[in-house]
Amino acid sequence: MDKKKWTMQENFIFPSEAGMPSEAVSLRVTPGFMEERTEQAVRLSGIYHIAAEILFTEEGPAGELEDQDAAVLIEDVEMDGNRGYFEYAVPLHIDLPPEAKSPIHVTAMRERSEEDGQGSIGIVWDVECEFNEAVAEAVESSSLRQVAEAVETVETPEVVHLTEEEEEPVPSPIVLAEEIQEEEALAEEPVAQEETATAMAESMNDSTSYQGSDEALSFIAGLEDEYSTTLFRLNDIFIKQKG
Repeated sequence: MDKKKWTMQENFIFPSEAGMPSEAVSLRVTPGFMEERTEQAVRLSGIYHIAAEILFTEEGPAGELEDQDAAVLIEDVEMDGNRGYFEYAVPLHIDLPPEAKSPIHVTAMRERSEEDGQGSIGIVWDVECEFNEAVAEAVESSSLRQVAEAVETVETPEVVHLTEEEEEPVPSPIVLAEEIQEEEALAEEPVAQEETATAMAESMNDSTSYQGSDEALSFIAGLEDEYSTTLFRLNDIFIKQKG
């Protein structure tokens, strides 16, 4: 939080029939402003509103002011006995650095009056302007710049380039296809051999059975016609066969 302080003063004179101003018995200064921002500065524009009640004596002004422009003539004074009330607006212009951030507070304090004894009275007040500076954003921007610089300075990984002797040849798509076909053929060869062996075994079994059947038929055909001594049951009649 940053604060700036300074002092303001405005001198006033009044009509001669009001009397000689001696002091301010009631005094209040209220600042009001609008904020305008540019790249170069932050400008506050407004007024200091003065509301004062002045105590007058019966004596008139002591003489003419040497510098009439040094005081503001207040013709509209609301008199109540020896007291007169008036209001006045003093222009407010405050320039702040561009880092000043909202909210900005302007306060008038220690209002007081000063008499010169020549018929004018000075209204004096202290001004305090309070605001925040964009320190955090500045620090953040600085940090971002440092990070970016650090990233730029990081060494890039070293790339190793192989020479012609060290580089391995990359097989062409045709060679790759042939190698794949050869691998598939080698993988299928044991299966084919197994299937062939199984078929051969089955064929041998069938041939043996056929050969055995032919030999049995030949043996039966060579037997002589004879009677059997074995008894067979035929229609519940036992017949003795000749031997």
